[in-house]
Amino acid sequence: MRKIISFILPKEKKFLEMLSSQSEIAFEASIFLKNFVDEYPGLQRSERKSRAQSIKKIGLKADEMKKAIALQLEGGYAVPANKEHIARVAVLLGEVSDLAGSTALMLVILSIERIDGYTAKMAGMMHGIIDETSKGIKSLGKPKNIKEHCERIYGLGAEAD
Repeated sequence: MRKIISFILPKEKKFLEMLSSQSEIAFEASIFLKNFVDEYPGLQRSERKSRAQSIKKIGLKADEMKKAIALQLEGGYAVPANKEHIARVAVLLGEVSDLAGSTALMLVILSIERIDGYTAKMAGMMHGIIDETSKGIKSLGKPKNIKEHCERIYGLGAEAD
């Protein structure tokens, strides 16, 4: 199993660093969204709008990183054999950041005044899953740790169901 995982993982450290940066951006967006949802009822409309815009800006940062990864994959000299997987992970991490920003903006645009327990729980679960995903991406160079992270992510996902 370890040999298979070692074969699949990218060997190019540049891509690992870029994916790690992308996962940090998604983690930052999940923290901001969780805090935003937790504090939402006590915020004034202007503060809600300001925080939603901040989360949206994190999504823009994620889009820039996604494009940088795509450019490196398309034009780089040392492109790993599994470039499609790297590109897919970058896209999914970018989508998570975009989702956080869109969710925050929709709460403001729709003038939602109170947040129910399910929404707060969803934001907390999203943060937990992204936290574990970020840890997993940072440990991609260490195949023996990946199984633990995957199991935790699947467990968090099952809890969300």
